[in-house]
This record gives sequence, C-alpha cells and structure tokens, in this order.
Amino acid sequence: MSIKTAPTTLSLTLVYSGSVTGLDDLSRALQDASWASLKTTQLDAITDLSEQTGEADCLLLAGMDLAQWSESAMRQVSAIVAPCPVIVLCPRAQESEARWLAAGAEDCVDAYSLDSGTVLRIIRRAVERSAQRVHISTAERQYEDLFRKMPVAAFSVDASAKISRANEAFLQLIGAGDVTVVSDEHLSNLLGDLAGMATDADAPSCDYNKNHIVNTLSGDQRHVVVFARRKQSHAEVDVFLTDVTHKELQSRRVAKAENRLRRLYDAVPVMMFSLNQAIQIVDPNRSFLTATGRGQANAAEVALSSLIHPDSDNLTDIGTGEGAELACCARDLEVALVHVDGQKLECLYNASPQQDMHGNVVGAHVMMIDVTERNRAQRERDALQEQLQLTQKLESIGELAAGIAHEINTPAQYVSDNLSFLDEAFGDLAPLFEQLEPLANSLAASDAFAAQGKTLATHIDDADLEYICEEAPIALKQGQEGIAKIREIVLALKDFSHPGGADMEQTDLNRIMTSTATVARNEWKYVANLHFELQEDLPMVPCFASAISQVVLNILVNAAHAIGDAKEAAKDTTLGNIRISTALSEGNAAIIRIQDDGPGIPEAIRQKIFDPFFTTKQVGKGTGQGLAISRRVVTEQHNGTLSVESVVGEGTTFTIGLPLDQPSGSAIDEAAA
Repeated sequence: MSIKTAPTTLSLTLVYSGSVTGLDDLSRALQDASWASLKTTQLDAITDLSEQTGEADCLLLAGMDLAQWSESAMRQVSAIVAPCPVIVLCPRAQESEARWLAAGAEDCVDAYSLDSGTVLRIIRRAVERSAQRVHISTAERQYEDLFRKMPVAAFSVDASAKISRANEAFLQLIGAGDVTVVSDEHLSNLLGDLAGMATDADAPSCDYNKNHIVNTLSGDQRHVVVFARRKQSHAEVDVFLTDVTHKELQSRRVAKAENRLRRLYDAVPVMMFSLNQAIQIVDPNRSFLTATGRGQANAAEVALSSLIHPDSDNLTDIGTGEGAELACCARDLEVALVHVDGQKLECLYNASPQQDMHGNVVGAHVMMIDVTERNRAQRERDALQEQLQLTQKLESIGELAAGIAHEINTPAQYVSDNLSFLDEAFGDLAPLFEQLEPLANSLAASDAFAAQGKTLATHIDDADLEYICEEAPIALKQGQEGIAKIREIVLALKDFSHPGGADMEQTDLNRIMTSTATVARNEWKYVANLHFELQEDLPMVPCFASAISQVVLNILVNAAHAIGDAKEAAKDTTLGNIRISTALSEGNAAIIRIQDDGPGIPEAIRQKIFDPFFTTKQVGKGTGQGLAISRRVVTEQHNGTLSVESVVGEGTTFTIGLPLDQPSGSAIDEAAA
C-alpha cells in the first residue's frame, strides 16, 4: 500500500498564548510561504483549541510561558486537537521539549532565538512527518481490518515461533475461538518448517509456498496451500493458508475415478486403443496387448498399418488419405490383424473420430472385437449345414436306392433265368447245328434234292452258323456273369442302405466288408487293387451294421483318395493296394484292419485327423467329418477302439476293435449318433 505525503499547501493555525511579541518575523515568513496558509488567533482557553484549529493541518502553539505549562495541560492540548499535530514555539525549547514530546506534541522549537527560515523548515518537516505517520497509521488499521476479515486463513509468527495474531478465517479453519487455545504441539504442526523462517534472524527475507496438511483441534485434517512472507525487519512471518481440502478431495475422487476407469478399460474383453493423427496406436488396453501378443512398450505409437495382416481385405491402404479416413470413421469393418507369432486375428473394427476445435479429424478412438472363433464356428456351422444337407440328400438317395435295388432285382432275376434257359437250350441245339452243313452238302450232291441242298447251304453261309455256334455259348456265359454281378451290387446296395434298428444286431462283419467294398468300387478301382483277408470262422459280432458300414466306407474312400492323389502327383500310372482283413483278437473282440500303401500321414497332423472339420483334402472334396464321426461311432456307440498307424512314404493302417460281449439290446446313444 502506498503512503500519501503532506498536501502541497499546508493549512496552519498560529495560536498565541500570552504576549505575541518576538515572533513577528516568523509570522510574516509563514504568511509569505507559498506552501502554507496561515490563520492567527489568541488562546483564551485550552478547551477552545478545537474550534480555533478547525480543519488545520497543523497547530502552531506559541508563547513565552509554554515551557512552564504543566504536563496535564500539555496532554490536554494534544488530546483536544488530535489528530492535528502540535508544534510548540517557545524560548528555551530544550528545557521543555522532552515533556511536550511525551505529551504528544510533534515538535518543540525555540522560535525566539532561531532565524525564521530555519524555523519554517523545521515546521514543514514536522508537519510532513506527522502526515506520513497518520497515513501509515491509517494504512496499518486498514491492513489489520483486512487481515482480520479476509476469507483466507492468516496468522503471524513472531521470532519466538509463537502466533502473534490470527484472523477469523484461521480460527475457523482450526476450530479455535482464540489463538490462546492452540497448544505448542498443534502450533508445531501448523508451522512445520516455517518455524525456522521465523526464528532464524540470519535468513534473508523470502517467500514460502508449498502444500501442507493442517490438523484441526477436532482432529480433522485440512489440505492447505501455505504462502508465507517474512518482513524485511525479520520481526515476524505472515502466513496465509488457502484451504484446498475440497479441491484435494475432488482431485482424489477424480484420480480414483480415472484409476477405476483405467481398470475397467483394461478389464473389458474388447480390444480398445486410440489413434493419433499419424494413425499410430496410442494407449492400448490390456485386451489388445494380450490378443496381439504385444507388450505396452511394443504397441505404443506403432503404426496401425504394421499390424494389418497381408490377407486382410480391408485397411490395406491405411497409409493413404482414404485409408486414414476409413481407419478413423469405419463401422463394423472386418479386419485381419497379425499376432506377433504370425497368426491371423479376424476382428470387427469400429472407430469414432476425434476432432479438434475446428472440426478437423485428428485421430480416433477404436474398439475391435476378436471374431476369429466366431468366424471359425460359423464356418464350421456352414460346413456342418452343407454336410447335413448332403447327408439328407444321401439319406434320400439311400432310401431310393433300396427301393430301386429291389425293383432291379426282380427283372434281373427274369433275365438270369432266361439266360440260363437259353444257355441250356443252345446246348441242346448245338449237335443239330453241327449236322446242318453236312446235310446241306449231301443234298446238293444228290439229283433229287440238289436245289434244296444249295438253298440250305446258302442260308447256312448267310447266318454264319459256325460263328454263332462258337460265340453264342460265350455270350450267354458272359451275360449270366453280368447278371450275377448286377445281383451282387444290388444285394450290397440293399445291405449298405439298410437303416438297421434301434438295437445292436448280430452281424456278419465279412459280409459288411465285401458289400461296402462293392458299393465303393467306383472310388478305388481306378487307383488300387483291393485285397481281402477275411477270417472265415469269424463269429457274429453285435453292432449297428449300417454305422459300421459307414465307418469302413469312410476309411476305404480316404485310402483310395490318398493313393490317387499321391499317384497323380508322382505321375505314376500303376495301381496301389488296399488290404481289408478281419480277425478275432485274444481279447474277445473282432478286429478290422484297413491298410493302404499310400503316402502315409505326417506326424505333425496325425493327432488331428479325428478332430471335427480337420481335412487335408481340397475344398469341395472333403468336409473333415468322416473320421470324426467314425471315431464317435466306434468308441461311443460300440465301446470299441479306433486307432491309426502310419509311416510316411509306406502307408497307413486303421484298426477297428469291436467287443463281442456287447449286450444285443443296447440302445443307440442319441448324443453320440
């Protein structure tokens, strides 16, 4: 706060006590002074001084007898004219100066012996000094009033580290009615390292600003920002406390909420991250790091384009303007990411653009859902749907085939019977045909029947009877063999397409082997020779005949395909070999072995061949269901075993074991069917 100086023109009141002689020069000098306006009056009574002084800036009390005034009179003068300063003009001023100054006079000057110029300077300095003191006093009162009522808690500490004063806000902050109730321990907590600032007289004056925790008298804690300033005099330190408890608590709540949000951000099972303007990944969550196999340091500010799989159909041109725009605004975009180990992650990409204050896109918040398993399951469902449709189609064909086989069997029987009749009849006519040519020759040589003989010979030549006699028996025999083959295929088709019952039946496994091989002949006859090694005395085996037929068919067709693919790749025109054998094991089980000399199954995939939808065949040639279903049929429906042995380059052997002690009334397990 600035201190005002005395006015440019001072209003002076010169009051004479007693005789006015001796001060004429001074009076004229005051009247002539440009900085003063003078009013002269005579003192009648001390009590009149208040009216005589009025609004004067200074009272000049002059008189020869002033040195003899009593101290009470002196004090009465100062009290009446206060706050107007009093300058006493008297002879021998040094004799009474101490008493007048003690009584409140501003100065005591020997105006009767000093020249008027000197007296004028003394008067002016005294008036200005008084004015400055008044203004300083006013400023201090204003400061104290402001200090007391200011909303910021404030107190002062003296050199003994004691609180010398405190305002209402401070007392309210610590919960005290007066500073006297503040204990030394509590004061030590309040001061902290401020005590050194107050008590160290050698420390330079400086400011102090830091956060602090204040314990209130009730035991609560308040967070404050402390600002302290030591005065130049080093007499005391003024301390101001700004209560930021609410702000601190709010900051803690915000930090807690941010921490909770971060934990939620990391815990959500969806990949989330932000993109900066350079389309680089910023602040990825834990799900993203886990899904891509990257650490926090390896994923921060990595270009998104470096994580796009080469086989991805989208975001491949993310480095271009259109690609960057798509990366910041895409909705439900199917994208493929690449795992650190090279695996492909199929994801659903959604981005929300982040804009600056001008509406320009400067990045995006991205959420990605890993749909790899979902897509795989969908592909499996689609394949299964196709398999089911194919199964339904084959089931319909099977039902039709059973009926067709029955329809074919009857006319085939007619043809077989007629061919047998013709074969037998031709055999009976053969001797007759053999006599026709000699007869024609005899007739032609006679005179009576020469014409008839020639005609008969002509007909024999035209009919090529010799050729017919040679070829007809062969044709009839081949026809009978063909009809027998048709009947064999029809019977095999009827056996294979027979749905069977809900219970196991005693079944001839050897017949299943031959009938299944017959049905699948078109699959293997062009690539392999089929050999049977069937145990003739194999007992009847309890099983679901149609299910076992399907198992054998699956394995037999796989063997034929494996041999065919290998032969085609090697441009080998020779036929391979497939061997089907049956036997009885010592463990009271029927054993079926299907062995081929194909390329074999690599060790790396040997354990996967029974997994659903696993296949090494070309698209459209295999569904990956055959062996999976076969294992379920054997192990779950029949309590049997299905194993595989394979040597790469030599071939593969599938072994089926079916227990003979199966209860014949076992119902089909619908869950395994």
